[in-house]
Amino acid sequence: MLRTSESVGAGHPDKICDQVADAILNAHLTLDPAARVACVVAAPAAELVVFGEITSSARPDLEAIARSALRAAGYTGGESGLGPTAYPVRIELAAQSAEIAGGVGHADSADRYDAIGAGDQGTVSGYATDETPEGIPAPLAISHRLMRALHELRSAGYQPIHHAIGPDAKAQASVRYEHGRPSQHSIVLSARLTAGLFPQ
Repeated sequence: MLRTSESVGAGHPDKICDQVADAILNAHLTLDPAARVACVVAAPAAELVVFGEITSSARPDLEAIARSALRAAGYTGGESGLGPTAYPVRIELAAQSAEIAGGVGHADSADRYDAIGAGDQGTVSGYATDETPEGIPAPLAISHRLMRALHELRSAGYQPIHHAIGPDAKAQASVRYEHGRPSQHSIVLSARLTAGLFPQ
């Protein structure tokens, strides 16, 4: 049996969007613990868009938060062309609707968690395993390790990587399981080139 998992690099649009949304939530809750934040970030062609509904007394600088995430992911301009200063960031936010506030807020809600809800539904599943030190399945662990190593090489300024490969990357690992134990099968590592790796 083959199992495959993938992991994306710090500069992958999905990861950037998650980092920006998490940072916006953290900034609001740090300044206003009662904030209600439903924030989504998207990365259509050559811009970041922050949209959703936020009701809070806090007013963090959302554009600065987004640019900080770009910088932390390795987008510094130069070869990548995606400098955190010039990259377009659009903010499209509104206040949270009164209906949602009514569904999730109760004056005596300290022990009424069963009554709190805004109609959202979701199912999350997962499991721990002893096949890796991280306690996660081998395909996912391998993919994460590859992305971590690539990011560390870029951050350390390792020349062949830092100047030729951008922060947007993805790793995919396929592992064959025999009698419940994993053995490596195939690995794919892809990254966005920002310059030629080999001389002409």
